[in-house]
Amino acid sequence: MIFKSMNIKLLSLFTIGLTLFACNSGDSEVSESESSESVDEIVISRTQFEAADMEIGSIEKAVFYKEVRATGILDVPPSRRAELSVYFGGYVKEVDLLPGDRVKEGDVLFVLEDPAYLEIQSDFLQSRDALKYLKNDFERQKSLRADSISSEKKYLKAEEAYQSAMAKYESLREKVKLMNIDPDRLSAQSISSIRKVKAPISGTISEMHLKLGSYLKPTEKAICIINTEHLHVELKLFEKDLKEIKEGQKIHFRLQNDPEKEYEAEVHLINRQIDPQERSLQLHGHIAEDSTYEDLYPGMYVEAQILTSSDTLLAISSEAVVEKNNRFYIALVKEEKQEQLIIEELEILPLKKSEEFVAIKNLNDIPENGKFITKGAFNLIQE
Repeated sequence: MIFKSMNIKLLSLFTIGLTLFACNSGDSEVSESESSESVDEIVISRTQFEAADMEIGSIEKAVFYKEVRATGILDVPPSRRAELSVYFGGYVKEVDLLPGDRVKEGDVLFVLEDPAYLEIQSDFLQSRDALKYLKNDFERQKSLRADSISSEKKYLKAEEAYQSAMAKYESLREKVKLMNIDPDRLSAQSISSIRKVKAPISGTISEMHLKLGSYLKPTEKAICIINTEHLHVELKLFEKDLKEIKEGQKIHFRLQNDPEKEYEAEVHLINRQIDPQERSLQLHGHIAEDSTYEDLYPGMYVEAQILTSSDTLLAISSEAVVEKNNRFYIALVKEEKQEQLIIEELEILPLKKSEEFVAIKNLNDIPENGKFITKGAFNLIQE
């Protein structure tokens, strides 16, 4: 064996920060190269081990998933998105909201004013009064007809007038309700030329298309509200991957602008209609309840991995694996004494990789109950 100068190793340990080995996520088969070989042996003292804040690990069981990669966006269900327009146009009398403001269901969003509102309310009140008279007349004619006092012609005429008045009353009643006015409480003293438009859902103002004094036309978009309490992921799944996907499978996804942070979701629905051009379909995933939505917004682009199947294998921590000249090594603890440790560089042949673990082909080259350096291995295995 070749013994390295510990002065060089110690200088590296104290001048270079400990660097973690990060494996690409997802299963990856690595072709088997030459047989593994021991390339170096290093002796370090307990004092040096502790000063460098090193750690020791051993072989353990780990789960490796087969993954299907997909991209998509964050979105909300249709019931959590509202584009507000009005049935009756009017001039904007009051509006104080801005995009980003939070509102609750039933809050007043803006106030409109128009003389036409007075006419609708007045027509309704007149219709209600006329209906009372015509109903009484109809009941009277019905009673007289039963006693053969009144003619059937008068009875039918009263019935027709009453039914016509009823239809007009119900129509005007619905119009009043569309103005967010309670028709049962409306009176001659309470009619008004203004109407308050209220929020149909709780959420955040995402769009504002109103200006004070401007005229808002019927069906013209006024305000958009979005509720982000039930965000989900909408992924594009290609036809070739469809056979691997099932409802209930886990999804790991990251934001394009923050690739370091990972979120979890679950396959909830799979669209059965395939796009004939792109040969893809939509997959709907529910985000885990314990995930925070503070940094998630509808429309964000995401990159996801759908975990389809898994294997449980003996593996070592990915932090313990160091790549050197396109080959992979671990710092195997060959001998552990009271005052020092003898470390041997051992080449390994990766079989499968995840972010946390590496399964290796030459597992038999590691002694039974063998230990190796995890934290600090990078500074021991160098050129």
